[in-house]
Amino acid sequence: MTTSYAFRAELWLYPGEAGWHFITLPREVAEELREDAAPFAKAFGSIKVTACIAGQRWSTSVFPDAASGSYLLPVKKAVRTAAGLAAGDTADVELVLEDGGETPGLSHPAKHARVNKKQGPSEDGPCSKPNGPGSLGN
Repeated sequence: MTTSYAFRAELWLYPGEAGWHFITLPREVAEELREDAAPFAKAFGSIKVTACIAGQRWSTSVFPDAASGSYLLPVKKAVRTAAGLAAGDTADVELVLEDGGETPGLSHPAKHARVNKKQGPSEDGPCSKPNGPGSLGN
């Protein structure tokens, strides 16, 4: 079984020349993720997840952020372009905890922040579209 989280948050650009874009997880999502992922946390506290925004699904990690007390989700250019997102835009995000052997996307009670709780993946959420020609894959 896998655990998923759905939330809405703003995409922001890290100041500097690198051009990295991130989404800061809402504090309540970060707290639940930290607890649920404790057995699977990697180096520096990173946590492997499958992320999905606007039907674009990819494997990545979220990284702890001391300044916010939350986690940062890096959003690569291919996802931003496909989803039509720029810094300052708000995105609906779904994260699935990769627990070292389970297949992401299996039905499990989803944990939602600022969204109603539902059983399994949301039919109208950011990942409702199946991976297809427009998907970024894993």
